[in-house]
Amino acid sequence: MKMVARREVCATVIGVSVGVSVFILSCIVGYYLWKRHWKYRGEGNIELNGLEVNKYKFLELNTATENFKPANKLGEGGFGVIYKGKLYNGDKVAVKKLLAESIQGNEQFIAEVATISQFRQRNLVKLHGCCC
Repeated sequence: MKMVARREVCATVIGVSVGVSVFILSCIVGYYLWKRHWKYRGEGNIELNGLEVNKYKFLELNTATENFKPANKLGEGGFGVIYKGKLYNGDKVAVKKLLAESIQGNEQFIAEVATISQFRQRNLVKLHGCCC
């Protein structure tokens, strides 16, 4: 009888220990994934290295282009599609939406924003801002 009780206690202790360990490990992994998710989803998550451009929220640009309606498509550029839109203040804009499968990284995106923001020429559009 004592041997059976000892086995049950031992099994219970092992079961509780494994359960607690799995729970703690799951919490650590979950916290890491949550932090990583918000690092890449949050507004303004890319440091623009001192560039002076407006930062728009995705919702603003989504509304301006009517949910990126295909009828508003102006064309395709490097790494994305360009849509016409109208901001809440009435300004007409062209919005470039990067393709999900684009291989353009943060550095290339910042370089493109920097290049476009520095040009002032009457045949080129003025960069109002970006959404990261």
